[in-house]
Amino acid sequence: MNHLYLIEDLGLMLVAASFLMLITRRLKTPAVVNYLLAGLLIGPCFGWIHETEHLDFLSETGVILLLFLVGIELNIRHFKAAGKEVMWTGSLQMGFTFLLIYGVTFLLGYTNQTAWILGLTFMFSSTVVVVKLLQEHRESKAFHGRIAIGILLLQDVAALAAITWISSMNPSGESSGSSSWIILVRAVAGMGALIVIAWLASRFMVNPALNWSLPIPGMMFIWSLLWCFLFVSLAHIFGLSHEIGAFLAGLSLAQSQYNMELKRRVHPLMNFFVVIFFVLLGAKIKLDLSLTMWIHVFMLSALVMVLKFVVVGGVLWKLGRRSEGTVLSGLHLAQISEFSLILIALAARQELVSPEIQTLVAWTGIITIVFSSYGILFRKQLLHWMHHSRTWSRYFDWKQRDDADKDEHSHESPTILVIGMNAMGRDIVTRLVASGEKVTAIDSDPNKLKELKCRTIHGNIHDWDLLEAAGFEQAKLIVSALQIEEANQLLAFRAQQASIPCCVMTPDTHAIPALLDLGVSYFITPFADGIKRQRAELVERGLLKQ
Repeated sequence: MNHLYLIEDLGLMLVAASFLMLITRRLKTPAVVNYLLAGLLIGPCFGWIHETEHLDFLSETGVILLLFLVGIELNIRHFKAAGKEVMWTGSLQMGFTFLLIYGVTFLLGYTNQTAWILGLTFMFSSTVVVVKLLQEHRESKAFHGRIAIGILLLQDVAALAAITWISSMNPSGESSGSSSWIILVRAVAGMGALIVIAWLASRFMVNPALNWSLPIPGMMFIWSLLWCFLFVSLAHIFGLSHEIGAFLAGLSLAQSQYNMELKRRVHPLMNFFVVIFFVLLGAKIKLDLSLTMWIHVFMLSALVMVLKFVVVGGVLWKLGRRSEGTVLSGLHLAQISEFSLILIALAARQELVSPEIQTLVAWTGIITIVFSSYGILFRKQLLHWMHHSRTWSRYFDWKQRDDADKDEHSHESPTILVIGMNAMGRDIVTRLVASGEKVTAIDSDPNKLKELKCRTIHGNIHDWDLLEAAGFEQAKLIVSALQIEEANQLLAFRAQQASIPCCVMTPDTHAIPALLDLGVSYFITPFADGIKRQRAELVERGLLKQ
């Protein structure tokens, strides 16, 4: 490997991705699409990158870390709570998509093997795009957000099975004799063994190991990566793909009380390698497709978007959901996934499909992600048109509200968030609880949360998902006992944006003017108050003149 070429190409890929993100910021183009377009520019368009073999190992690392993070986010409790709507809608959507895409591509002249791989590939919707859009619009807890995320979790499980299946295939692809079945049985047995190991580890090993790593700065991050690549190595020993090992490693950590903190720490590194994966994938895309292939690209793109929108919306409608949430659920899932690109790349690596098929899937991904994203962006205009359409109004009750599916915190009384469980923070929590207030305590050290008689959350306040889970926007007061000026300013800013009163501890009174500008309502000044109390005590004892 020429290390100079590696550094130059790596820098070029990052510059191209950053440039595309900058110039398309106003267009709100999804990040995945920008990365693919950046690869197109530096690859087939300008030819700045000709060979990509020296970057493939970085690309594979990105996929491993992406699936590791997906595993961390797949909390079994949330999956159980998803309900029959998610199970029915997700299962039927994947089934209909597979059957129709398989049938259409087979009729278009593709081989049986290529047709079923395409059907399998197009079943999934984009976790990265959907979750990002839901978070941007603060709709993760809405009915359509809960349905979309539940279906995506179901698809993640199906993707794990798909990766196992494709990994077990030999280059000939077709089931030729008993050898193919032996490979498949070994893969299933190996995955079963790895699942048992992951379950045992999550029950007996993960929490003690994470507790041990907490006091050492940076150790949790290093330990989580060690855990990930340990499972990758085990997957290799069992004859499974590296992606399966990474997913199960994340799944074993997802059941831990530290899963949100782990996600926050691993996410930046994962982002870096995922950029490499998608830019490199874009660099491998061919522009010189035949006219027939371009027709197939646009035909399959339209078919996937319409099919997923209709099936998701239709199943929810049949289950009695006839509100705006039904339309938005179908709209959010009307694209193919980053897993589609991963699966087709794996199939190409196994020589199950040609590079031309990989290019077809990549272009389908770009088109469906772009159109579905802009459909979500202009969802209000679409719903306004549907409201005034007699045809749509005949089948939907636009006044119906999904009250039963609101966030679990929506019916609860507002809480007081206390952040930072030092001596001051613990005393504030104790006094508030004693006075009958509903309190949520937050700290990055779980040991400081022990024995508190209120709801506790372990994590870092820089993670918005954590604050959202704590009910930040529904809080009636934010109290920070932290002595970190930057963290207090961040909390004050977020409280100001949400119009929530904020109380901040400020050991240094010089920080008060900046916090006043951020709308802080109350201040705790322990040093100044301590000096005043000491002076008063000395005056009372006659040791100091009035």
